[in-house]
Amino acid sequence: MTKKKQVKSNKKKIIIASICGAFAVVVLMIGIYLASYYRADDVALNSLKSTDIVSVEQYDNEIWFTNLDQTDDLLVFYPGARVEYKAYAPLMSRLAKAGLNCVVVRMPFNFAILNQGAFKDVVSRLGEGYRLYEHLYIGGHSMGGAMAAKYAAEHPEGIEGLVMLAAYPTAKLPDDMKVLEIYGSNDGVINREKISESAKYLPSSAIVYEIPGGNHAQFGSYGEQKGDGKASISADKQLDVTVQYVMDMIKE
Repeated sequence: MTKKKQVKSNKKKIIIASICGAFAVVVLMIGIYLASYYRADDVALNSLKSTDIVSVEQYDNEIWFTNLDQTDDLLVFYPGARVEYKAYAPLMSRLAKAGLNCVVVRMPFNFAILNQGAFKDVVSRLGEGYRLYEHLYIGGHSMGGAMAAKYAAEHPEGIEGLVMLAAYPTAKLPDDMKVLEIYGSNDGVINREKISESAKYLPSSAIVYEIPGGNHAQFGSYGEQKGDGKASISADKQLDVTVQYVMDMIKE
């Protein structure tokens, strides 16, 4: 091999090695990012217990919170991005106690955007080992709420209502759909300009409420979230207000 060809071959090897190295770094960074999620805290884990009023059943990718009085309403709930689905146990348990059965879905890599059709997967099994429900609702927190809204806009059939916690829609929702959009006044994560811009996608009957003193993370139970504002009310207070507004929407 001539010296010129040898130099050219070496340059090619260096380029290939650089590309492979850069790819490996990107893959490693993605892996670290996906693995560094917000985990359910002790309050959430302690809420994964059945009571005299609410039955809690855990499966591989779902947790069901069922009111033992056998009410006819079911909410399929999508967790926020990079948040463990178990972190919503306190909210789901409160809602079930109030009369709204709930199932919170585990998302691939904790990103609801990777399984927007989770609602369909749950509903398709109703009647096959699961009891049937007369009224079906979809909802979620943060990115989970946005993905639930997207699914509701594209597949409104059979969906009676939508619950968005610290989230907003990006597509027109049906005029006859019950819709609740609720967020905290101290939320430092949500884009408030987007909230205003998205108002055009809401039905005229939609309920939009800002919880005084509430923030982004306290809809779940996973500790502080990067970029969030500090809440001036307790997590219990924020959840209680949320349950009140959700149940008021359900009963309309």
